Amino acid sequence: ETGGEALLQMLTVNHFINNLGIDGNRVSPLTVNDVKIACAINLQPISLKQALPQLRAKDATLTELSFSEFDGNRAYNDEATEILCYELRENENIKVLDLCDNNIGAAGCRAIGDLIAHPSTKLEVLKLMGNDIGDDGAAALAQAFTKTNTLVAVDLRSTNITAAGVTAVAESLTQNDSITSVLISKADVPVEVTAHLSRELAVNMQT
Repeated sequence: ETGGEALLQMLTVNHFINNLGIDGNRVSPLTVNDVKIACAINLQPISLKQALPQLRAKDATLTELSFSEFDGNRAYNDEATEILCYELRENENIKVLDLCDNNIGAAGCRAIGDLIAHPSTKLEVLKLMGNDIGDDGAAALAQAFTKTNTLVAVDLRSTNITAAGVTAVAESLTQNDSITSVLISKADVPVEVTAHLSRELAVNMQT
């Protein structure tokens, strides 16, 4: 067990080891799992690992996460997003989450949706511009919008959302009072659909 803990400590500073087989040793299943998670994190963008100590400590001074700039290593994909959202689920301090211009799809949006719907989440601004989330991703987010009363602004520009996705978001706002801004690429959506979204947002601005 002491050796397993030493491996975990080593992995906090090593950014390259992504596979360590320690099954079959005298190490607890929990430590084995923690080592596997630490190795999986090494496959993700380095900015995620760098943020983890503050996130796990629930540092009240950390209120915004901006992962929109390529760090020269890896972009955020669905797996990285799932890990990030898992780490954020009990965090009440993060108000702004910027994941623009990454490789996030529908699966990542489902993880973000679970995060938004979590009772401990106090997220106010979500930025996903430039991710190919499509209508399935928009639908996952829309479902979560009905379960939050803190989210205020969402950026969904250039996300490959069609009329179906925008309609899902607009309809979700009938069960949400907090969201007053949703940015979309209007050129890709019929006028009547964007008008529907604008009407629902206008209603929320009055509440």
